[in-house]
Amino acid sequence: MLEQIFLKVLDMSRAASMIIVVVFFVRILLKRFPKYISYLLWSVVLFRLSNGHIQAQDLFAGEFAPGRAGIYYSA
Repeated sequence: MLEQIFLKVLDMSRAASMIIVVVFFVRILLKRFPKYISYLLWSVVLFRLSNGHIQAQDLFAGEFAPGRAGIYYSA
């Protein structure tokens, strides 16, 4: 049980860190754009961190299925 929780938190942290890295690179490219663009980018990170139960493939598929797991681990 605790191992499953740990793996779920680890998976959510990995996904959020990848989004943070993408935001850093996009901010470098959009340096001359208005400041609100930067805030919009960070709001994507905030959304991902606050809604950890929504998997990335669910967002791309256009469906929200909180019961589906993104990665399956075997013990």
